[in-house]
Amino acid sequence: RGLNLLQKKDFEKAFLNFDTAVELFPDAGYLHENMGQALQGLGMEEDALAAYEAVIMLQPTEAKAYYNYGLLAGQQGKNEIAEMFFRNAVRLRPRWLDGLHNLGGCLINQDRHQEAVGYFLRVHKYNPAYPGVKESLEQLRDQGAFGG
Repeated sequence: RGLNLLQKKDFEKAFLNFDTAVELFPDAGYLHENMGQALQGLGMEEDALAAYEAVIMLQPTEAKAYYNYGLLAGQQGKNEIAEMFFRNAVRLRPRWLDGLHNLGGCLINQDRHQEAVGYFLRVHKYNPAYPGVKESLEQLRDQGAFGG
């Protein structure tokens, strides 16, 4: 039920649903993750980050929790923190295109263009049609970040 509510973007009802579920099953990491998404939808960003942290504590090998934390931290302009979480997500899932692409973008936001190149090249290697990767590589090439 809660997942359907999330898909419908009924974040208030989804939150209430997952809040009850987390009370009943506090060790279920996936419930905390879903709770984080509902909280994020409600604009309760710090609480959403806490929910993603709970997932990481319960399931330290759950790449999606690191990724979700990184996304939200990046949206808040906390690029160094986002980078750390994206790096953990990619460490756990080395070929995860979303993680690689967002890590590259996070590095660009920190004016670390040369470091970003490798992540975008990997995304392009695994899926040349990945949205935005060609444009990112062209932009980096135009800025002189690499000679390829």
